[in-house]
Amino acid sequence: MTTFALVHGAGHGAWCWDRIVPRLKERGHSSVAVNLPCEDNSATFSTYANVVVESLKRIDGDVVLVGHSLGGMTVPLVAARRPVKRLVFLCAVLPIPGALPFGPDPEAPPSTAPGLELEEHDDRTISFTPASAASHLYNRCAPADVRWSVALLRRQSRTPNHDVCPLPAWPDVDRIYIGCTDDRIVMPEYARYVARSRAGVDATMIDADHSPFLSVPEALADVLTTFA
Repeated sequence: MTTFALVHGAGHGAWCWDRIVPRLKERGHSSVAVNLPCEDNSATFSTYANVVVESLKRIDGDVVLVGHSLGGMTVPLVAARRPVKRLVFLCAVLPIPGALPFGPDPEAPPSTAPGLELEEHDDRTISFTPASAASHLYNRCAPADVRWSVALLRRQSRTPNHDVCPLPAWPDVDRIYIGCTDDRIVMPEYARYVARSRAGVDATMIDADHSPFLSVPEALADVLTTFA
């Protein structure tokens, strides 16, 4: 049995894995879905990593870390602090050791489809507008799932985006990248680019949007299980 540590992306929470956890259990694996302090303006990616490490302190045996979207910035920091079997990046943005998270990368293709709108708040957080969430995060999801997800979305602090990645190099851990063919936040060509140029792997592509844990949970559980 493998334990999957499921790390959500910007503005989400452990709730986004609600359809994946039972499916992994049906396939013989356990899961820990983590809630990151994404609204906290004092929290960096290192803070997020602390939260994940703490959530796994009682877990022995194989751990597969899954980082969705912005969670891809956190899981390598976790792998540098505790033993893990594998890193799985799902529709993820990836760090460059010693560099800012979203610093210039002239060779990178566009990452996000046009039309994304974010709301800026007085507390220096941002959030997805309901329309942009529907068009960019959940474009393959059923309308009821879109409404459910939009109601649960949280604000996201920009603080981590200004923090240089503290890793001197990538941790020596097996890496997998899963991209999605209809992703409008981390578009397919960008996903393939960061998988190869930063993680050193070829992306495995599945037919889904940015939120395969909602739009194709069976297919995602099957793919994750192959990497257990």
